[in-house]
Amino acid sequence: MTIQPNRFERRKQRTRRLLLDTARALLLERGYDAITVQEITDRADLGRGTFYVHFKDKEEIIWTLVQENVDELDAKIEEIAPGRPLEQRIYGIWRVTFAHFQANRDLVLVVFGKQGHIGLANRLHDYFVELMINDLRVVPAETLLPLPIDYTANYLVGAQMRIAVWWLEHAPQYTPDQIAAMFYQMTIHHLPTEG
Repeated sequence: MTIQPNRFERRKQRTRRLLLDTARALLLERGYDAITVQEITDRADLGRGTFYVHFKDKEEIIWTLVQENVDELDAKIEEIAPGRPLEQRIYGIWRVTFAHFQANRDLVLVVFGKQGHIGLANRLHDYFVELMINDLRVVPAETLLPLPIDYTANYLVGAQMRIAVWWLEHAPQYTPDQIAAMFYQMTIHHLPTEG
């Protein structure tokens, strides 16, 4: 039996969501460096003290936004059938990832694009590398080149993020499936098989 949150908890959740939504809007409008906690609270029509009940600082609220977005992507990736052949699964993950990047274009560009924040981009890159390392650990060794796993993970994440930014900024005529197929071909050295 799930315990329903009381009125106080529901209000607290609504306030937290309002702060997150306001921070996201400001982040997309002005970029990370240009926004302040005061601007977030002013636009949300809340006091600074209320902000600090929910978040330590600007970095924490923005990281929470990014983490929510990554969690959405992880949930989509988990839906890819684990019983599929490895190459089809890898291609499927890249298709889902590029589609997610396209759907969240503004957020991807504000983190990784020309106006992005290097600290936030590096933190997210490191987070994706850890996820990639975990994924690569279950890949049969003969499938990978004989290189250190952390090297491979950094290469794949770095390449994928730079390709995503290039695509979103300069080549929107390509679909997520086309970008995933090109990335797959560059990485695996042949076209993906459908399945």
